[in-house]
Amino acid sequence: MLYSLESSILSKLNDYFANKKDVEDRLTIETYMGEFEDPSKIEDMLNKPLIFLDFVNESYQDIATKKVDFKIYVCSRCSTKEKNKRIENKYVAIKLIEKIDKVLIDELFSYGFEANLTNLSKTYERVSEQGYISLYTRDFSVLIKTTNEGEGIEII
Repeated sequence: MLYSLESSILSKLNDYFANKKDVEDRLTIETYMGEFEDPSKIEDMLNKPLIFLDFVNESYQDIATKKVDFKIYVCSRCSTKEKNKRIENKYVAIKLIEKIDKVLIDELFSYGFEANLTNLSKTYERVSEQGYISLYTRDFSVLIKTTNEGEGIEII
């Protein structure tokens, strides 16, 4: 069930960003596998925003209902230390997060899931010789209910 849920979220987000008219808006969302654990490696990331989905926790709410918590990491970087460009980069990242939020709310609901967006925080920010980099984290959860057969997912 968890695999289905995570795959569905990745699929919906990737479908949304893959079909963008402008090449700059075409992004790929991947499963998080520790890419930001070493802050010194964050600066080696590509110039394009990077987006990762991370499973955090699963807990039973009752005998048939589970709450699954996720994080989405959005890493944005620009190759200049100029203040105006850093401010512009910040708002590019925030607009991207707002697009992700819309997909999580609208698209997942139409796919049979309901996302509950909770916290958005800036996890990392740094100005260096290579430029400016920031990392934002969106927390959200999804409630899922097993069917009587123990398979599948229903909207709650």
